[in-house]
Amino acid sequence: MFISTRKMRQVKHRKCLGVLLVLLIVLASLFITGCSDFVDHDQITIVPEQTLVLDSNNTVGQTFVARHGGLNGIELWLKSQPGSTGVLRLYLQPEPNSPSNLAIAELSLETIEDPGFYRFSFPPDNSSHGVYRYVFLELEGSGTVHVATASGDTYIDGAAYRNHKPLDVQLTFRLIYSPLGIVLEIGRTLVEWTQLAIVSVFLYLLPGYSLLVWFNFHSDSILIRIALAVGLSLAIYPLLLLWTDLFGLQLGILYAWGPVILGTVILVLHYWRRYSGRVKGKLQRDWIRSASFWPDLTLVVIISLVFCVRLLVVRTLDAPMWGDSYQHAVIAQLLVDNGGLFTSWMPYTPYQSLTVHFGFSSLVAIFSWMTGVEIANATLLTGQIINVLAVLTLYPLSVHLAKGNRWAGVGAVLIAGTISPMPAYYVNWGRFAQLSGQVLLPVALYFILDIMHRERFSWCSILLAGLMLGGMSLHYYRMPFYYVPFILVWLVAWVLLEWKTNRYRLPSMLFQMALVAVCALFLILPWIKYVQGGRLAKALIPGITFSTVSAWEKVLADYQIWRNVFWYVPWPLLGLVLLTLIWALIRREWNIVKCFFWIIGLSVVVLGRLVQIPGTNLMQNFAVLIALYIPVSLIVGWLIGEVSQRLSGRNMTILLLVLALWFARGQINVVDPSFILVTRPDRHAMAWIQENIPNNTRFLVEGFRIYGGLSAVGSDAGWWIPLLAKRENTMPPQYALLNEVAIELDYSQRVVDLVAHLEKYTPTSPEGLTYLCEMGVTHIYIGQGQGKVGAGAIQLFSPEVLIGSSDLQLLYHRDRVWIFALNRDTCVR
Repeated sequence: MFISTRKMRQVKHRKCLGVLLVLLIVLASLFITGCSDFVDHDQITIVPEQTLVLDSNNTVGQTFVARHGGLNGIELWLKSQPGSTGVLRLYLQPEPNSPSNLAIAELSLETIEDPGFYRFSFPPDNSSHGVYRYVFLELEGSGTVHVATASGDTYIDGAAYRNHKPLDVQLTFRLIYSPLGIVLEIGRTLVEWTQLAIVSVFLYLLPGYSLLVWFNFHSDSILIRIALAVGLSLAIYPLLLLWTDLFGLQLGILYAWGPVILGTVILVLHYWRRYSGRVKGKLQRDWIRSASFWPDLTLVVIISLVFCVRLLVVRTLDAPMWGDSYQHAVIAQLLVDNGGLFTSWMPYTPYQSLTVHFGFSSLVAIFSWMTGVEIANATLLTGQIINVLAVLTLYPLSVHLAKGNRWAGVGAVLIAGTISPMPAYYVNWGRFAQLSGQVLLPVALYFILDIMHRERFSWCSILLAGLMLGGMSLHYYRMPFYYVPFILVWLVAWVLLEWKTNRYRLPSMLFQMALVAVCALFLILPWIKYVQGGRLAKALIPGITFSTVSAWEKVLADYQIWRNVFWYVPWPLLGLVLLTLIWALIRREWNIVKCFFWIIGLSVVVLGRLVQIPGTNLMQNFAVLIALYIPVSLIVGWLIGEVSQRLSGRNMTILLLVLALWFARGQINVVDPSFILVTRPDRHAMAWIQENIPNNTRFLVEGFRIYGGLSAVGSDAGWWIPLLAKRENTMPPQYALLNEVAIELDYSQRVVDLVAHLEKYTPTSPEGLTYLCEMGVTHIYIGQGQGKVGAGAIQLFSPEVLIGSSDLQLLYHRDRVWIFALNRDTCVR
């Protein structure tokens, strides 16, 4: 009996899926039943001179945070004194000084023969991921045991304890997990990530996709439309906040649900009429059997992998990292508190204007409105989601530059998502405003190229391009300086390559591009009332003249960072860029050559300061270097597209997925603990402050001066006190300090002067106490980071200095966190 080719393919696919499913089940079974416990290297540093001695009269303990499910043991580095006898007993508790024991484990002293790690096992806790725990050892018998330790900064989420009192050291330990607990945790995590993906689709995809449908924008690839829709969605939210504020509307949660509901209605009405009852058949006919199946499938898998890796690296963080995250989070919290845009930063910091970009913070606010997630975690999750979206939106532009080769788009996503250190590394800096702007940039460039290549005038394309440019500018004020060099390079290339044969197109093209600019300016017009008179507006006015020596010095100093280009773009990747450029020149693929000149254009923007080009004072070469992954990915993506022409679709899929899995391993370790401000001990302290400290208090917190002493930033979790503990502190968000109008005229300068003062005088000195009283300080906070988090950070005041003062009272000490109160009579002498 004759069997059709299509049926044979379906049978073959079913067999392959069945075999794959069986293999996965077998591998999972082997992993669960046959693998040994997983040993995590939490704190394995040893400093011999800091060893703690355990005897029958003292206990030694350690607090920690479990990183996985299935916690079933801990290994401690021990050295027993010869002749010691008895039993070491380990107690597992929820926290120090807890009245209850979660588990007890014992180890005979006679088994400790050689110095090394020794395991204490207890029943597995399959829900241990992210939990805070305390273990302590007691010795029942004679002799002593040396417990290895290291300095306090070798582990961020706990501290060693002697007799249940914290020390500024860490035990040397490794946590043990059961494979079954890890597998169960992974299952729960995948469910959570699936829910997060669904929320992301509704918030960051659906509104923009409905806009494409409304404007009847066509593309052969649904994945191109999805990527374009992401950019449009992100552009909508800050513009919506801006224009509703113009009419005095504060919509609150409707900013999240409004675009989603309206977009859903538009899409349902559109697709119900066209595809009702035929979607499944259309999918089988038009996609599964098409030439686009393999590249599309590969793209979906790689993006899914990038999504999982981006979330994996932050799953145990207690707040977003470093300084930029804090200011984004404060703005987002104020958006939520006010139900829309605001001018007053109270009660978090005493400022009364808003002149900085707020696009990313608007994304955090709508995420919090829709999910109910608190702002700190919403900032962290939103930042990682847009990190994925910044990779996805490269796809349509790359395909366009490669003249429809979808493998080039997949290649660009592969490079940016798994191979390049950027944008994954942004998580360490919290540089989410620039990142959200870079989500929009490729989409904005796609639409402007669409206009340049269209033969007919299209209002829809102009409006979409204007929407992207306007929204992009609200996400990050530097984005036009990435956008304009791209357009200039393309215009110059068009004149050189097409002027003779198509010169009549130039006036129309320039006219449409001017309309795009007018549209963008109109959309952000209400923002003028916010920025006028602010520092950001003043920075647009050239402040450096061509003739001054200092101008050259400042510009040359800014270019020094290019010496580190191989850190931002590793040399193998740069080598591929040069190889691709040579091949593109040979093939006369001018789109790729233009991308190379775009890099050159970006690199010379800072030189605009020398000739007083407005706004170039805002640019810096660091901002260019960390954005180079965009042109680099586009260029190398085209080379991957060239390779695809010599391989079958299935082989290309296998090759790229193997590369993605291989390089994704390196991105798992992208988080650098040295950038972490807020830890679990700090979170506990924040909760304690809310419960025990009155509202009308102000905390002195650690910080250091930057920008040649002109400004200051926080250097441990004390910076986050206004947001996490709802109390005032002495260190405002950097955006406010640099750009906004203080309620008290000289407040910003006094903040910087306080840090400078504490560099000379301790808080307990007469000079220091006088200044604290003038600043209204009532309490002092030293976080787990001890005021040492940040490049150039130097601890202003140590616990040892504060403890001995009669003017201070110790209120809280847990792990490495200290809270002191100024005595009531200190400031009334």
